[in-house]
Amino acid sequence: MTPETISVIMPALNAEKFITPALCSLLRERELTLDIVVVDDGSTAATARIVEDMALSQPSIRLIAGPRVGVSRARNAGIAAVAPQSRFVTFLDSDDVYLPNRLERTLARFEADPSLEVLISSFVTVKGGRTTNSVNREAFLDGDALERALVAQTIFIAGSAITTRRETLLGIGGYDSDIRRLQDRELLLRLATRTGALLSQDIDWKKYNSEDSISGR
Repeated sequence: MTPETISVIMPALNAEKFITPALCSLLRERELTLDIVVVDDGSTAATARIVEDMALSQPSIRLIAGPRVGVSRARNAGIAAVAPQSRFVTFLDSDDVYLPNRLERTLARFEADPSLEVLISSFVTVKGGRTTNSVNREAFLDGDALERALVAQTIFIAGSAITTRRETLLGIGGYDSDIRRLQDRELLLRLATRTGALLSQDIDWKKYNSEDSISGR
């Protein structure tokens, strides 16, 4: 049986300091067929060179390079370029890392429930040497409940926490490129008009808050 393919979209802007650990955290997933789309958002040459060097030995890594367009347009460029056979799309910012088996556990959730369209995972936030657990209560929220939770800011969200079925993401048009802040919350609000989301209490990635963060800009 051919392993399931999952596409991981990684926007990157001058990410040479931390993109190698981010990519290596993906490549630990040995039981899956990965489609890793790195979208270079107008970086200096160093970022692209690192990705191209890794891609020489890792054919699952692809680089899309272009002028600086912003993180939402960069993510949308990645969404448009995912492998045709991929049924699932998730995200990883270039300064974050997945914990072991994050993707395998995520796909298991979708396989267990064919009606599931969106999953939001929990994570560890690291800032200035301080670590904070951002853990959601395990629950399925229908569209109305998800909208209320997003407006009330009662759940932890971030771009790298979101996994969707590909057709679901395409159905709402991906990210709104005109919004400069809170893009992930706005994306989920539009998803809530179509479907609910499973909140997972499993901590499966680390979010690093830094001045160099592409989302922070």
